[in-house]
Amino acid sequence: MLRIDMHHHFSARWMIGLVLLSFMSLSGCQPLTCTVAGIVRDAQNLSPIAGAQVRIADKALTTGPDGRFETTVPPGTYQVVISTAHHVSETFTAIISKSTLRYEREALLTRRKLRGAITDSRADRPVVGAQITHSQGRTNSDAEGRFDLMVSPGASLRVASPGYLPVEVPHVVIEASFNPAGTQVRPITVTLTPRVLTGTVVDAETGRPISEVLVSVASSHSTYTDADGHYELAYLEPYGVISFTHEAYRPLSGITYYGQASQDARLEPWRVELRVVDLTSGEALSQATVQSEELAAQTDASGRASLRLKPGAPLTVTLAGYRPTTRIYEGQPALTIALQPTRIVGLLRDQATGKPLPEALVQVYREGPIPTLLRADAEGRFVIEDGSAVRSLAVKMPGYRRLSVPITRTGQINLSLAPFEVHGIYIPFGLLTVPKVITELLTLVDESELNAVVVDVKSDRARLAWPSELPLAQEIKAYQPDVMDLRKFLKACQARGIYTIARMVIFKDNLLAQKHPEWAVKRTDGQIYLDLEDLAWVDPFRQEVRDYNIALALEVAAMGFDEIQFDYLRFPSDGQIKGLVYSRESTFESRTAAMAEFCAQARQALDLTPAFFSADVFGLTPLVEPSTDMGIGQRIEDIAPHVDYISPMAYPATYISGNLGLENPLVHPYEVVYGTVSKLRERAKVKVRPWLQAYSWRGVNYGTTELFKQRRAAEDAGSCGWLYWNAAGRYRPEAFKPGAYEEFSKAFKPPSEGGSP
Repeated sequence: MLRIDMHHHFSARWMIGLVLLSFMSLSGCQPLTCTVAGIVRDAQNLSPIAGAQVRIADKALTTGPDGRFETTVPPGTYQVVISTAHHVSETFTAIISKSTLRYEREALLTRRKLRGAITDSRADRPVVGAQITHSQGRTNSDAEGRFDLMVSPGASLRVASPGYLPVEVPHVVIEASFNPAGTQVRPITVTLTPRVLTGTVVDAETGRPISEVLVSVASSHSTYTDADGHYELAYLEPYGVISFTHEAYRPLSGITYYGQASQDARLEPWRVELRVVDLTSGEALSQATVQSEELAAQTDASGRASLRLKPGAPLTVTLAGYRPTTRIYEGQPALTIALQPTRIVGLLRDQATGKPLPEALVQVYREGPIPTLLRADAEGRFVIEDGSAVRSLAVKMPGYRRLSVPITRTGQINLSLAPFEVHGIYIPFGLLTVPKVITELLTLVDESELNAVVVDVKSDRARLAWPSELPLAQEIKAYQPDVMDLRKFLKACQARGIYTIARMVIFKDNLLAQKHPEWAVKRTDGQIYLDLEDLAWVDPFRQEVRDYNIALALEVAAMGFDEIQFDYLRFPSDGQIKGLVYSRESTFESRTAAMAEFCAQARQALDLTPAFFSADVFGLTPLVEPSTDMGIGQRIEDIAPHVDYISPMAYPATYISGNLGLENPLVHPYEVVYGTVSKLRERAKVKVRPWLQAYSWRGVNYGTTELFKQRRAAEDAGSCGWLYWNAAGRYRPEAFKPGAYEEFSKAFKPPSEGGSP
């Protein structure tokens, strides 16, 4: 008998069957049917295949658990088909003769095999090592991307490879590549798509794209962003960490790649929040320059600056009065740099607004009572090159309280000045002989809205309120001994916090003129000029006269007065003044020059003292043209540059019809004061503090309303405080009662807005 396997070979057992049939034939047995039997095995492992389908003629058989089948058929020629779902079908022809009693065959079935190739959709190349899984079978693609795999129907094919999106091939696609017999008629091609990550990297502060950023995923894939900040990475595996690095930006990492198609990033630049402080005091230093390579910034009022720079870059901080300091930036977000001071650098600010105070006078005290002087620049800054011996500093600025501070270190010093406006009254010289009245006036100031007094220390009759040590003052017996001790007066004011202004009458000096007629103003006949009060005047051209008054002012300042005020700062005006004789020819030019020279000399001397310097002028002085001095040498342009405050005597009683366009100025207190202060402020950059009228005149009563109108006019015109004048020192307490002026001001309308004069 023949042994037939998948290739139609006969087996030994079929040979035995033929021998048996022949024996039966020889013995004369002629069967009507023949038994056809067999066993179906897997060609790979020779294990029996249960459930295989066997077709013989019109019979359909199924192999048992042992892979066997058996049936009977009459003699004849039969086509036998053996198939399973998992194997290639086997078909053969069985010839059954009349003499055949039993026909038996072993069938070896080959499993179905799927062949194919794995390709890369991005690069159009084979994918090597891709894992192909089908049901329980698994293989990998070879160097050419090819594979073959035993497959069963009904199961899909899964293809996966690192860096690619997995692909599931449906079973219908797989089955379509096989013919009904289970033989693959064409290989399949599976295309894998790489995992691709794209994104844009921008500056977190500006939003602008960043080029040359290194983008990495799991340390195995990396690329750089282009000029537009774009990047693309392919062949990625999930769960790697995405990181972004650039030398000018803080690294960004910790972003997990889950397979997302895009991942944008905003990088924070390397930026240091810098604080610059004084090494000795820890005080913040403003206006320090912070520089790194081509980048620079300046610290603000709190000593802070923010700068973009790269780790490893040098960072240099400079500030006037300190040693430059350089540090290497190591990437820290915040950094404090302490500067070693070498100089004293002061910054002056308005305590209320924080604005710088340019041109403030700085008094620098070392050894001794005489300071050196500095002026603050346009930014309120001053520098003391060698601050080692400085004991204290004082600052004088019109419109502010004088500030004095001890100096215990070098470096930057921030100083704030408190704004201050004088609200004061006049105390005449004669009242210094009546201490009780002085006490009452100081109490009025202390318990009201007032904060200052102007007291005569050199009277209209040239009497002094203190025993001067000047030989000249002693020679002319200027001191009036029956007045109260001026130092006690000062002490009483200071105990109440009252600002003190010492008024000095300058060129109206009867005592000096009479004792030194060579310094007196004379008539052409050689006689001393006397004004309408029969008082003599001294020659403003004489330096001896100037020196005497300046020396007196220095003595008063040394006592502790807050301010020295010069009055009668002019040539005589009373009576017949034509043809008066001076030490120089009296002309417009010489007179105005004399006033300017004297004021400059006084200012130079008083700048070395704690006292401020002010001057009184006629109320009409700012109203006349600068081309005239009214014959008395008094012009705003010559006096204002040398004083801290200028006080026009804006008493409506002293104006005549036509002044300021008013028919009767006395009944127009608001207009007179407003017009005078406004005109003066137009002509000079100086603090204006007007004298206001606190007395009735020629039947016109000046009560609280008139006083309030003048005050309101001064404030509306932009004055820096005000002073009330009453020659007898008598004032209405109700005019200074707290809240009274505010109530008036709420209801008051200036004449320009329809209010009454």
